[in-house]
Amino acid sequence: MTKDEQYQQRLVELKPLCLFLQAAVETLGRDRAREVATEAFDKYAFDRFVTFYNDIPRAERWQVFRDNVRKYAGLGFYTVEKDTDNMIKIHYHRCIFLEIFRDFGLEDFVPLYCDTDFTTCRKIDPDISMIRTMTLADGDPYCDHCWQYKSAR
Repeated sequence: MTKDEQYQQRLVELKPLCLFLQAAVETLGRDRAREVATEAFDKYAFDRFVTFYNDIPRAERWQVFRDNVRKYAGLGFYTVEKDTDNMIKIHYHRCIFLEIFRDFGLEDFVPLYCDTDFTTCRKIDPDISMIRTMTLADGDPYCDHCWQYKSAR
């Protein structure tokens, strides 16, 4: 799939959200629209990323999570930089979410979405934590995501 096809595929999903947020900015003002977006992004991230793990026993979630991170690296958005039994680190080189939101004049909303990364992993398993020091949304050359697992085993 080409980069343009990837963009178009994700645009189908995100365009209604972007149009809603543009209307919210016009109606409520940017600050209030950002508050609404924070709530919406949390629900979106939960539905998109967390519910998949609901039927997986907690003891198996970290392994499935790591396997999924490895699997989706093949799509070309990120590379796996380090992978151990209790940690996986990636660098996102492309964020279509950012590209689309930038095209709709909503770039400043993207960090609100990025913040859900921290809570999403804990909702998958409370023993998963995430560290990120760089983001494309802040103008960095990549987003660095490092998930760590602290097992009681």
